[in-house]
Amino acid sequence: MRFKKSRIGWSLCWGMFCLLLTGLWARSWFVGGKIAGINLLDGTYCELASQGGQFGVLSLKDSGRVPGDLVGDYFGIWSYGIHCYGGVPNFLIVFPCWMSVVITGMVAASPWYPWSKRFRLRTLLIATTAVAVALWFIVWMTRR
Repeated sequence: MRFKKSRIGWSLCWGMFCLLLTGLWARSWFVGGKIAGINLLDGTYCELASQGGQFGVLSLKDSGRVPGDLVGDYFGIWSYGIHCYGGVPNFLIVFPCWMSVVITGMVAASPWYPWSKRFRLRTLLIATTAVAVALWFIVWMTRR
């Protein structure tokens, strides 16, 4: 088995990250938390928050108001997805915590999957279609 130590290291790092996200997910049901900051170069305000079993990422460019608990204000209003308001540079992304746990778990397990050495045309077409659908969905969500 080639690169066994690399596989083990990759799985351990992503597995630990998955466990930390699981703990944050459990904590978000009882206590909300946030990390906020202002980019000094262009004045963009960013906020990462977890509350009620969901994560939120908020970005405001030249908001003009003193930021408070902005993501907490929007958690009850917005459903899951990407929401743009007041122009393109301002957005809010809300997604469930379990989604990040599943994705990091899949990334941790990916080196152990027996990948094929050759890709076929069918695989390329399926991957291209999946990327096109994902990009269409992002554009559709931002124009709503």
